[in-house]
Amino acid sequence: MNQDLFLERGGIPILLDLLEKCPPSMQNLVLGALLDLTEDARAVPHVVTWRGTGQKTAVSLLIELWRAEEHAMGVKRDRNHIMADPATPLQGAEQLMTDVSAHALSSTPTLAILDVADNMRAKIYAMLFRIGFENLPPVSAKDQITLTLIENYLDFKVGEVWEEIIAELMLDNITPIKSDREALREIQTIIAAKSEAVKRHQMEILDKE
Repeated sequence: MNQDLFLERGGIPILLDLLEKCPPSMQNLVLGALLDLTEDARAVPHVVTWRGTGQKTAVSLLIELWRAEEHAMGVKRDRNHIMADPATPLQGAEQLMTDVSAHALSSTPTLAILDVADNMRAKIYAMLFRIGFENLPPVSAKDQITLTLIENYLDFKVGEVWEEIIAELMLDNITPIKSDREALREIQTIIAAKSEAVKRHQMEILDKE
């Protein structure tokens, strides 16, 4: 009942206004609240129809937040925000510099898992997924380039986890049986091919601009 009243009184647009204007230290919290509210499908149209400064859409705002988050993390992108290294499509500077063995020998989650909670990218992906990647309004070429990567976030994150599993098996001197080795190689091949395909698509968007 309280959520119904919140939606009726324009709570979603107010939260989006806050998300656009609040300091970075608050953005994750506000985005988390919006994500919780959009579990109710009735909230999604309120997100889609919102307009911010300069008639900015919620989709454009989320894409901007993604780029700002990646910049803060030191994720490798070129000056056009295209993936610089397909081998590390999501990793930030800290993740790239940390030895997998530091987590393999402890009970703490690996960096691929910690990354999901530590920044907003998983929430941004989930918000756009709920809106529907196939239903998004037109965006600029710059936003399309970033959106191509966001749309593949889950696949790339799963690939990261598998790479960490493979690295930990090697550290523990565990050799998977033949069928498992083949399956792991296939996973690596699929993720590598997807990463290359995403970069090619980003380049095509830039060429058409």
